[in-house]
Amino acid sequence: MKKSYKHFNKMERLELFILLKKGYYQKDIARALNKSPSSISRELKRNQVNGEYCPDKANHKAYSRRLYSKTYSLKIISNSKLREYIHLMTKEKYYWTPNMIANRINKWLVKWLKNTKICSKTIYNYINNTIYWQELKPYLFSKMANWSNKSKRKWKHIIPNMINISERSEKANNRTEIGHFEFDTMWAIRTDFHRVTGWIDRYSRKVFFHKVKRLNKSMRYGFKFITKKVDWIIKTWTFDRWVENVNHKSLWINIFFCDAYSWWQKWSIEQAFLRLRRFINKKSSIQNLSNYKLHKYQEILNNMPMECLNRKTPNEIFNEHFII
Repeated sequence: MKKSYKHFNKMERLELFILLKKGYYQKDIARALNKSPSSISRELKRNQVNGEYCPDKANHKAYSRRLYSKTYSLKIISNSKLREYIHLMTKEKYYWTPNMIANRINKWLVKWLKNTKICSKTIYNYINNTIYWQELKPYLFSKMANWSNKSKRKWKHIIPNMINISERSEKANNRTEIGHFEFDTMWAIRTDFHRVTGWIDRYSRKVFFHKVKRLNKSMRYGFKFITKKVDWIIKTWTFDRWVENVNHKSLWINIFFCDAYSWWQKWSIEQAFLRLRRFINKKSSIQNLSNYKLHKYQEILNNMPMECLNRKTPNEIFNEHFII
């Protein structure tokens, strides 16, 4: 028989009380209430008063336990500094996720919050189960569709003189040196002529976005844009095998290409586009999206702490080496 694992209600507690008085065993009571025997045992153990089970007192004990449980995040509600910090970092200016906030607090802000540590689940519970859910929930990160592995497909080589990513230096592969970039173009709907291009430094995870008018201009414009922004010579670039990268030899720089349908070989820029989708809906047009607004989203992402950077932000890591 399939059991439904739900909290006991008033009628079920009354039936449990009556069946206990009649001398039924716990297994028989569980079968009658369509509950697990362990649920019956747990209910009797938790909600007895002076060794006796009373349905009214059991209801009151269960209500009190639920009211003051961790689900309602009393740790956050009772700490005004912590509550204000969560609201500030979640809202429009920063867009930090609960995981980012928890990691930042536990790594750098424990003393400031009087040795208070917190986990991301507590912050999620606070947002979902308090009166602030309408205020904070719109800023939470939404789940995106999973990528599919298409590496077994055959690929027709349309880009001449490609250098495979296997020949890239160890410093670029291990992310031990700044200046190795990944490049890609974000998917757009068919009616859009404009495209959002992105470049990300593999070491610092600092990302740059810009909107271009045509897909075939994305690579050359991206190179001009990023060389104006940074004052050092770019060491390498990693591309995929799509048509916008055909004229890669005109850049006179070390360029490496991923294997066919191997998106994970430029994982950083794919993740950057995934996080950018928080602000740009996948089914919406980008024709009216200005570069000013796009650069604003870029700064939000670059000011988010990352676990792979020891809870620091990409801007903090990047500014330790260069100043734009």
